[in-house]
Amino acid sequence: MPRAKPATYVTNLTHFEGALEPGSNAPAPAKKLAKFFDELVRIASRESLGTIRTDVRCFTKPARRACSGRIVTARSRDREDIAWACPSCGTNGVIHHWQGSAADLRRYARPEVEVLKKPSGAGAVFEGAWRITEMELWDREAIDLLGPGYFRFDLDGTGECQFIAVRGGLDCRYGERDGQPLVEFSWQGDDDGTEVCGRGWAVIEVDGRLNGRIFFHDGDDSSFVASRSK
Repeated sequence: MPRAKPATYVTNLTHFEGALEPGSNAPAPAKKLAKFFDELVRIASRESLGTIRTDVRCFTKPARRACSGRIVTARSRDREDIAWACPSCGTNGVIHHWQGSAADLRRYARPEVEVLKKPSGAGAVFEGAWRITEMELWDREAIDLLGPGYFRFDLDGTGECQFIAVRGGLDCRYGERDGQPLVEFSWQGDDDGTEVCGRGWAVIEVDGRLNGRIFFHDGDDSSFVASRSK
């Protein structure tokens, strides 16, 4: 059975104004969404910029089962909205008109320089294994020649990759590009007995997928798409 396409929510926070106040007669589903968006804004607004892996649980029920994913938020100085996504099911959205609301906690935000010194926040959203689903130069059979193709990223800046006949180690740097979580890496490994190396990059899109490009030194380069491994 084909997997349902992840939903995208474009939210004007003023539409939920008063839903969480005592005595509110808002419908229960509206209160549930209001609480979800309120929590995301409170968390994201306390950071001057960057990406945050929150403890807020996704509210969706894919295949009629509650999603166990934890929401990732992103906010940058170039955008007024707060972007969010569930890495597990791909549900995502943006929140507008949150400034000045009761959930706006920018007055408590740490200075931007302190946020930039925190390396683990940006890397946390990449941590773990990502199953390669598409590559520009190779089909699925070729990608999985040695077993399921994947990238794996660790918080200490290391990682691994496997695709076609390549196995390699990664040296990663985490950051942000246009409000999206970014990883840039160099890599070195083995391609069917031949030493190979190169570089690459990837961003996490709003739908939760990893989208990037990997380069072989003095050789091919290919775009790739990956989804967080279960």
